[in-house]
Amino acid sequence: MSQATGYEAATIHRTLGVGYDGRFARDAQTQLETDRRLIARRVQTLERRLRSFEKHRALERRSRVDAPLVALVGYTNVGKSTLFREWTGASVTVADQLFATLDPTWRKLHLPFGTQAILVDTVGFIRDLPHELVAAFRATLSETKVADLIVHVVDASAPGYRQQIEVVNQVLEEIGAGSIPRIEVMNKIDHLSRPPELERDPDGIPERVWISAGERTGFDLLGEATLACLKRRAVWGSVTLDDAEGALRAALYSQGAVRSEHRLESGRTELTLCLNRSDWARLAHRFQIAPERWQDWEPAPEMPRYQVASGG
Repeated sequence: MSQATGYEAATIHRTLGVGYDGRFARDAQTQLETDRRLIARRVQTLERRLRSFEKHRALERRSRVDAPLVALVGYTNVGKSTLFREWTGASVTVADQLFATLDPTWRKLHLPFGTQAILVDTVGFIRDLPHELVAAFRATLSETKVADLIVHVVDASAPGYRQQIEVVNQVLEEIGAGSIPRIEVMNKIDHLSRPPELERDPDGIPERVWISAGERTGFDLLGEATLACLKRRAVWGSVTLDDAEGALRAALYSQGAVRSEHRLESGRTELTLCLNRSDWARLAHRFQIAPERWQDWEPAPEMPRYQVASGG
């Protein structure tokens, strides 16, 4: 058992008054230790509730969004907020300081060929975060765990950018987002005097894009890479719609999922689609689509890049 501090001992003296013996002192010290343990347990309970609340909030917000969710992450001061602003046309705080973005910001993102997504900005990462800020910091990353794609922004001009990449990857693993598909965006190429570039892995999958958010260069390559990554898990299928299902048709077009459309003799419309299973599941839930209208879909075959139907 640890010894009482001078302040605690003085408190015991004042409480018990003249004439107390060692047994009373030990009882008072035991009570202090018990109080400490109860407080520690209460803090642990509140932290668990906070994590549960943040997870529930993220899932609830995600369920209300039909479009794919793309999360921007990165070390602090790498240009995330600048990229967010320039890529979406949104007005957000851009500051050269720690935690300039304390709350995730959501904006609509327009990708090639009419595809839409939701882009969410998050707080910048730092090494050796103070213990008292860990819970608040991770709470801002709750949406990252339910994203369809992570865009990891890196300051390519920073001398220690490789270590910063390691810090971000480590945090993503710790919060349970390590398995989410991601691409690296090497920002600030204007400081390096190098041109925009899209790098692919041996299978042709985009893995790294070199851009300058401040100069708005390389955004076409970034859009191409983002769309390609979002379509990696796409499935093919068709759905027949009544004229009254115009809202569903519009939602499918907004995601760039429609590959062809033709009118049937019955007066209904048949759409050939290609989209992520998660996106289809959200649409099916939102528009209360019967399971038999989509259960026989198969993985998408190889197809010409980004062919989509016009209109919508």
